[in-house]
Amino acid sequence: MTSATQATGAPAGTDPLDDAPSPVRGRAGRRGPALALCVAGYVVLALLSDPSVWLHGPTTHLLEAGNGDVSEGVWYLAQTPYAVLHGANPFANNWLHYPSGVNLVDNTGQLLLGALAAPFTFVWGAVLAYNLVMVAAAAGSATAAFFVVRRWTAWLPAAFIGGLVYGFSPYMVGQGNGHPFLVAVPIPPLVLLMMDRIVVRRTGVAWRNGLVLGVLLVAQLYISAEVLASTVVVTACGVVVVLAAQLVARRRRAAAPAGASDAATAPGPDWGYLVKAGAVAAALLVVFAAYPLWVAVDGPAHIVGPAQSVDLIEGLSSDVLTPIVPTVNQHFSFGLAWTGTKMVAEHGATLFPDGAENGGYLGIPLIVGLVAGVVALRRRRVVRLAAVMAVVSLVLSMGSDLHFDGRYTGVRLPFDVLAHLPFFNSEVASRYSLYVWLFVALLVAVILDAVHTEVRRRRGEVPAVLASVALAAAALFPLVPAWPYGSGRAAVPAWYESAYVGRVPVGSTLLSYPFPSVGNPSAMLWQAEAKMRFRMPGGYVISPGPGKVATFSPPSTVISNAFFECTAGIPQPPVTKEMARQVRQNLRAWRVDTVVVPRNQRAWRCAARFLQGTLGPPVSEAGSDVWASLWSKPWMADR
Repeated sequence: MTSATQATGAPAGTDPLDDAPSPVRGRAGRRGPALALCVAGYVVLALLSDPSVWLHGPTTHLLEAGNGDVSEGVWYLAQTPYAVLHGANPFANNWLHYPSGVNLVDNTGQLLLGALAAPFTFVWGAVLAYNLVMVAAAAGSATAAFFVVRRWTAWLPAAFIGGLVYGFSPYMVGQGNGHPFLVAVPIPPLVLLMMDRIVVRRTGVAWRNGLVLGVLLVAQLYISAEVLASTVVVTACGVVVVLAAQLVARRRRAAAPAGASDAATAPGPDWGYLVKAGAVAAALLVVFAAYPLWVAVDGPAHIVGPAQSVDLIEGLSSDVLTPIVPTVNQHFSFGLAWTGTKMVAEHGATLFPDGAENGGYLGIPLIVGLVAGVVALRRRRVVRLAAVMAVVSLVLSMGSDLHFDGRYTGVRLPFDVLAHLPFFNSEVASRYSLYVWLFVALLVAVILDAVHTEVRRRRGEVPAVLASVALAAAALFPLVPAWPYGSGRAAVPAWYESAYVGRVPVGSTLLSYPFPSVGNPSAMLWQAEAKMRFRMPGGYVISPGPGKVATFSPPSTVISNAFFECTAGIPQPPVTKEMARQVRQNLRAWRVDTVVVPRNQRAWRCAARFLQGTLGPPVSEAGSDVWASLWSKPWMADR
C-alpha cells in the first residue's frame, strides 16, 4: 500500500473525496431479489401511512379529507390531463377563477405528477389518483435515496435504512398531510449522484452527464418549481464546498516534499469538464423552462412579487430547538410536542410551523449517533462533506432570522439573501429540512456500513448485523411517525356523481355552494371528480390582487359575499330589487349556466333562499337544489 493510500483512504491518483466503498457489482444478479424486497418494503410502509384508505375503498376515502390542501392537490392532479383533453393550456387556464383564470405556474401545478397519474385519473377518478401518488411519491423518494447511497455503501441493509431515513423522515411525514408535490422528491438524491459523477469523480463523457442532470432538473421543474429552486441552491453550496476541498487538498500535496507522496499530482478541479457538463444541463433547463417562466412573469393571471406574502411564510422556519423537540408528527412525543399555534399564542412567534411544515426534528439519539459517527469516520471525505452540507441545509431551513425558543435573536442568516431574490423569495425556509434529511440519510447509511464492516471483521456476520440494527433502532426510534393520518370519505355530493352532471354543457360555468375558496375548497374536489366538465368562479389558488400582488382571496362579489356569510352562519336579508340586479350581473360576468346547492352542506337553506329570491324556485336533483340552463334565460343577455 502506498503512503497516499494510507493517508487518504483513496487509491493514489484519485480525487481525495472519492474514498467510499462501492457495492460489489459482481453480485448484481444475486442481489436482484434483495433489491426488489427493499423497494417492496418502502411501498408497504407508504401504504401503512393510512391503511383505511385502502382497506375501505381508495376511490371513496381520502387522506385528511377535511384538509383544504388535499382538495387543492386532487384538483391539480386532475387539471393537467383534463386541460389537455379539453384543449386548454395546462400552464394557465380558466377552469377556476372564471373568467380571469389561474396561472398554474405561479401555483403548485405539479404537471408531471398529473401526467403520470392520468391513466388512473381517467379510469378511477382523481381521488384514487391522489392516494396512489402519495404512496408512490414516498416510496419512490425512498427508493431513489436507497440506490444513490449504495454508491457509498457495500452492505445492502445500510443503504435500505438510508433510503428509509430519507423517504419517511419527519419532513416527508409532515408534507404527507397534503402536499404531493413536496413528497415526490426522488430528484434531489439523483442530482446528488450526478454531481458526484461530474464534480468529484468526473466519470463518463461530460456532455452526457450534463444531459442527464438537465433532464433531472427539468423533471423537478414540472413537479415543483420551489423544490427545483432549493435544489439549485443546495447544489451550488455543495459544489463550492467540494471544489474548495479539492483545491486545498491539491495545494497540500503540491507543498509536500518531493517523493513523499505519489499523489502529489492528483488532479484538482477540471474546469473544462465542469463547464461542459454545466452548460449542457443549463441549456436544457433553459429550453424547457422558457415557456413556463414566461407564463409565470407575463402570462395570463400572473402575479408580481412573491407567490405568498412575506408575513405569511416568514414564520415558517426552523428554530434552534427544532432538531431536538418532537412535534405532533411523531408518535413518541414524550409529552413535549409543540404545535405552531401554541407557540404563536405563548411567544408571539412560530417555534415550529404547522403540521405540514414541521420537518426538522432529528431527535437527541440520532444527533448523538451522527456526531459520534462523524468523529469516528472523520478521515472519510464523504462523511465530512455530508456533515457540512447537513449543517448548511439546517442553517438555510432556519430562515432569515435566527430563533431560539420561538423568540427572535436579532441574528440575520444567509436565507435573508434568498428572501430578496426573484424566484427564490417564495420559498418556505423550513422546507430546506428536506436536504438536511438527504445528507443525514447518507451519513446514517455510511456509519452503519462502517459499523457492520468493523464488527464483522472482529466478531463475525451475526454480531455485525445485530450491532448495526440495534444502533439504527436506537437512533431512529424517536422518529416513528404518528400514523395513520386522519382520513374519511371523500365528501362528494351525490349530484356531482350522478347522471345529472352529464347534462351540464362541457366547458360551461357552474356556480357551487359553498363558494370555492381558501376557507372551503371542497367544490374543487367535486369538479375534479366530475372529470373537469365545467368551469367555476373562485378557487383555493394564488391569483393577482390589486397591483397584481398575490392573494388567496377571490374578487368580492354579491354572490360570493352572501355565500361566505351563509357558511359563517350569518342570515341573509330578503333579496331586494337592486340586489337581484347585482346577482344577475355576477352571473352574466361568470357566464353561469348551472347553480348547485347541495343539501348536505352547512347552512344550505340560507344560500338556497338567497338564490331563490333572484332565480326563482330550484329543481330538486340527487339531494341538491339546482338551477340549470341559466345562460338561455333572457335576463342573461348583456343589456
